[in-house]
Amino acid sequence: MIFQRSLVREFSLIAIAVVGVLLAIILTRLLILMLGKAASGDVLPEAVLGLIAFGILSNLPVLLGIGCSSPCCSRSREAIATAR
Repeated sequence: MIFQRSLVREFSLIAIAVVGVLLAIILTRLLILMLGKAASGDVLPEAVLGLIAFGILSNLPVLLGIGCSSPCCSRSREAIATAR
């Protein structure tokens, strides 16, 4: 039981870290893209933060799907199944 809890905790922390890193990459990409559009005049400078927020929300299902299907999560399911 203790082994199972530690496995779940460790693998969930790894999945959270994967999602966090991917979120940081997408946030940086959106920031560069929106600031470039604001500098060229395609987008109002006041709308940049809103567009970045909506961009992150539109990418969130993909990020969570990748985070939940990463190899660490599939290994955790196998490890928990064998620990029982």
